[in-house]
Amino acid sequence: GINNNGVVVGTCWKPNFGPRAFKYENGVMNVINFSGSTYYHPLSISDNDNYVGTVVLTNFVTKGFFNSEFLPSLGSGNSSAMDINNSDQVLGFTSDSQMNYIVIYENGQIIHSYPLPEGDTKAINDSGFVTGTDYPGGAYGRAYIYNYEENQFNYLSVIGVEEVGANDINNLNQIVGYFYDTDST
Repeated sequence: GINNNGVVVGTCWKPNFGPRAFKYENGVMNVINFSGSTYYHPLSISDNDNYVGTVVLTNFVTKGFFNSEFLPSLGSGNSSAMDINNSDQVLGFTSDSQMNYIVIYENGQIIHSYPLPEGDTKAINDSGFVTGTDYPGGAYGRAYIYNYEENQFNYLSVIGVEEVGANDINNLNQIVGYFYDTDST
């Protein structure tokens, strides 16, 4: 991830140590450490220099994080943090014993959840609109846009295609992603 200040977060490979998270700013790369983790991966950084990502703990539990703090789940123990906007709202994913959920975090707490049984979530913009891909009933992927403040979930319609996926959303609510037509092109 990169913010509008040019600060980068990501994962590098350090020989003899494996994957390491880093923050790169003004020509200096600093390692981000988490105790008790076998793998950590920052995915996004806000213009406030707050970053989010996912940590895999030694017991194979996956936890989303905000800076160096783990984010809560809804009961399964697993959570993820996929993106952060410039209001420092964090977009994540978690589950309970029955369902997967899109979750929005503020100040380290879940403020909103929306059931998404078979999909994923990718990005949140500064207005709080969310996008990702759902696989309703195990069918082909369908890109969506979700306004959590108004609890409005809509699939994106693309005529003549079999599968549509969404990867990112900007502040104009424009979505970038992919699609496959009926011959899988």
